[in-house]
Amino acid sequence: MSMSGPALRQVTSHQAIHENAWHEVETALQAAENVLLQGDGERFAEVAEVLLEVAEARVLAHAHEEEIGLYREWSERFRDSDGFIEALKGEHRQLRRAVLAIEDGMVDGRHPDALAAMHEFASVLTSHSAHEEKILTEVEAEKGGGYR
Repeated sequence: MSMSGPALRQVTSHQAIHENAWHEVETALQAAENVLLQGDGERFAEVAEVLLEVAEARVLAHAHEEEIGLYREWSERFRDSDGFIEALKGEHRQLRRAVLAIEDGMVDGRHPDALAAMHEFASVLTSHSAHEEKILTEVEAEKGGGYR
């Protein structure tokens, strides 16, 4: 099933996608904090790579599918949707910038900066997921239990 399929359009399925990605990000973030506190730069780099893989393969790929599928549908179905769609896309851009900041910090060996960018990524991911799920809940309620 494509990520732009029915799972993106149903609140519980979409929440599960977000929760699974969040759990992986949170686990990697906690590990990164621990190894950095121990001063283990090599292990920190390994954990940062795991977080980046999750960010790119799960979160950013999901964001892309939303933009080409779900958000386009919303813009076609709902008048006055441009404002909230642009806000959601802006949050996706913040996620992408945080990933670039993590990568930059790792390339330059600035591990504390990379960790700060990881925290930023996690924070934006949390707020974006809640924002998007709120909108999806409202869309489902407006359509009488969802739409397909």
